[in-house]
This record gives sequence, structure tokens and C-alpha cells, in this order.
Amino acid sequence: MCSVLTSGAAFGVSVEQAKAILEGEEVISLFGLLKLIGTPGYGHQRHSGGSIFSPSMSVGAGLPTLLQGRLGIAIGALAIMCMAAYLAALLQTPITAFVIVTEMTGNHVLIFPVMIYAVIASFVFKAVCKKGIYHVLAH
Repeated sequence: MCSVLTSGAAFGVSVEQAKAILEGEEVISLFGLLKLIGTPGYGHQRHSGGSIFSPSMSVGAGLPTLLQGRLGIAIGALAIMCMAAYLAALLQTPITAFVIVTEMTGNHVLIFPVMIYAVIASFVFKAVCKKGIYHVLAH
């Protein structure tokens, strides 16, 4: 259903949409929310971690689409920070998350905001769920 509402954009790992957001292109404003809703069954049904990483990056990049044009922050920069935050929360590994996102995007100018987003997201999510997704899937 989420894929239908986004004309197929939320289907699969959505790499093209994440790249478009990082480049500052406008996408469907509900993409991030619908990708978030549509993603949980994607990798978890198989009980493997391999299909979690890429969709998580797309969800993180897509969440700022809800705010595009409203904050005065470039959508690409906000997407980088949200990618790190979402990954840090999901994995509960903030250092790994901000290093991966910083290296993947090549945007070292944002390293301090990315660190802050990742650490805050990890602590906030830890209050909700004590273990990261890979630890949950392993048991």
C-alpha cells in the first residue's frame, strides 16, 4: 500500500529516492513516513540483518521530506543528519552510524551535527528499546 501511495518509490530499498533527497531534489513529501511504515516487514520477516541497512538509510533520508522548505535548512543536509540519527537509533551504535553516513555521503563539513543527531537519537531510542535490531534478530 505504501508503494502505491508513492507511485512505487517506497518499494524495495529506495536508493534512487535517497540519492535525490541528498542532492536536494524534491520528492513526494510523505515518502519518508510511508517508507518508515512500509519497511518493518522488509528484512525482519526473514530474520536476517542484510536487508535492514539500505532501507534504513532510505527511511532516514526520507524523513526530512515532511519538513522540506519549512526549516530553512537544505534538505540534503537535514537528510544526512536524519540518516545518521535513524541508523544510530535502530542499531544503537551512534559512532558507527555517524562514521558510516559521513563516509557514504562524503560530507565532512556536517560531521559535528551528524554526531550530535546520532548520539541523541541513540539515547532517546534506548529509552524505548534496550537492544539494537541486530541483537534482537540474533536472539
